[in-house]
Amino acid sequence: MNTEQSNYPQSKFRKVLPYFLYGIAFYTLVLIFGVVLDYWIIPSSVHNTQKVTVPDVKDLSLEAAEDTLRAKGLKYEVGVHQYNENIPPDYIVNQSPKAGNIVKYGRRILLTISKGGEVVKVPRLKGRSLRAARVALMRKGLELGDISYKFHNNIGIDTIIAQNLASG
Repeated sequence: MNTEQSNYPQSKFRKVLPYFLYGIAFYTLVLIFGVVLDYWIIPSSVHNTQKVTVPDVKDLSLEAAEDTLRAKGLKYEVGVHQYNENIPPDYIVNQSPKAGNIVKYGRRILLTISKGGEVVKVPRLKGRSLRAARVALMRKGLELGDISYKFHNNIGIDTIIAQNLASG
């Protein structure tokens, strides 16, 4: 009986030992593969792509910007349309990444396109007080222009009797 008890732990260890060694070998191979992947394979595939300098397409029409970007091997995506009184409709207001940055060949450039000046309806000011007219214009994003005064017996002081731009 003593011999059976002493042989039991040793035989169990011998049965588990190969699996333990296989586990160590497997994890060693995974570690070696990870190092090879990290130091040789990934850098060679990532860093060997062609680089280009982003051209400046601001203030160009969308068609001209598209031609300029394609000539450099870049793609574009229209991100936002925004109102801009200084830039005509369908012209580029902004770009990301900015001009002069170095990017990978085939990268997408995000473009912001102008809608032109925002069109607003001019409110009716005739018959309002000067203060009320100023508030109505400010709510629409407009400003009060030149003011000329005319005396009238039946109309109160600072009441609008005419406006240059017709309402609507």
